[in-house]
Amino acid sequence: GIGAYASGMFFYGLTSLFNPILDEFGWAATATAVMFSMRSMEGGFASPVVGFLVDRFGCRVITMIGVIMAGAGAVLLSFTDALWNFYLFFAVVAIGLSFMVPIPGIAAAARWFIRKRSRAIGLVVLGPGFGGLMVPVLSWLIGAYGWRIALVAAGVGMWAVGIPLAILIRDAPEKYGYLPDGDPPVEADRLKNAAIQPIAASEASAEPEFTASQVLRTRVFWLLSFGLALQSLSTYAVLGFVVPAVMRIGVNPYIGAVMVTLTTLASILGRFGFGWLGDTYNKKALLVFVFGLQGVGVLMLAFAQSLWQVAVFALLFGPAYGAAVTLRAAFQADYFGTKAFGGIQGMLMGLITLSGVFSPIFTGWMYDTRGDYRLAFVILGLICFAGAAPILVMKRPRIPEKALAGHAAGEKQGI
Repeated sequence: GIGAYASGMFFYGLTSLFNPILDEFGWAATATAVMFSMRSMEGGFASPVVGFLVDRFGCRVITMIGVIMAGAGAVLLSFTDALWNFYLFFAVVAIGLSFMVPIPGIAAAARWFIRKRSRAIGLVVLGPGFGGLMVPVLSWLIGAYGWRIALVAAGVGMWAVGIPLAILIRDAPEKYGYLPDGDPPVEADRLKNAAIQPIAASEASAEPEFTASQVLRTRVFWLLSFGLALQSLSTYAVLGFVVPAVMRIGVNPYIGAVMVTLTTLASILGRFGFGWLGDTYNKKALLVFVFGLQGVGVLMLAFAQSLWQVAVFALLFGPAYGAAVTLRAAFQADYFGTKAFGGIQGMLMGLITLSGVFSPIFTGWMYDTRGDYRLAFVILGLICFAGAAPILVMKRPRIPEKALAGHAAGEKQGI
């Protein structure tokens, strides 16, 4: 619920705010596009910090902080009267989003499940997919009451929806006396002999347990980060400019917002569908496939001349970028374990989202200089194809020696 509302209003919904703000202040498209880049830049810098805070303080506390900040930032943004405070207030929104989505929810799912982890993560990230339903609502609010009132409503709504839901979040099964996947607890006498706490052990745990510093020394982490960064270049730019782009071919803003909704709803197929496939088939092959699918979708948008072609773009692009969200988190948990999941995911997300700093500005600059988005989308689509190359050469990392020693010691104790 939190992911659906936050993503709908403050991620996908930004594309509906772009033209009204541009028209009121007369700013260049490049200047206004900086808000998309700021969202990525703040996320890039904040994600590693958020990840480590999740590991330290838990998912519930960090999500609550994010809800409060994003709501406050949206209300402040409604008072914008100059470019500098527009950037400042939007930075508050962007930091709040980083605290809410996606690190805490995915971290909790990865810790509660092992055997069906991809499906569990897929369910968690369904929320942002449904967030597209909020875009027409925001577009209607902007048309009926203006973008300032719409932002106040979005901020207050964030508090009303997010605060009660954040209270319900549970961090990890061990804190509540459970084990991942609902497995039965280990026998009390065996635990007593091992001199450990009952909820700290799991017979099913044969996963690697990397620390954040160990992960940084693996080749696979950098290959995964680079491939996902290339794929994300088109994700951030396209989602930010869908409405302005389709308006150039004669589609009205409300129908453009509906296309954003169609894209995000289509992403649900990728988020959960590829989550289910990821528990059964090779995740690497699936990720390479969705990169190619996303690249084709971006090229379709680049050359679209009619509404049905835009709809085809949505049905290709949506499932592809949605699948990447699920598969990248499942990759991380399978390869590096969940001991430091928040911190590792934060570093990974930081590198990925920083790629989104450049693509919106590049796309806005291309529009200012050429008068259309076509060439920018062609370049971004081709880059998305290139992102598959690092994924193809990835190999599962070796378990650190200390982790191997820990597993061996556990076996001697009967754990």
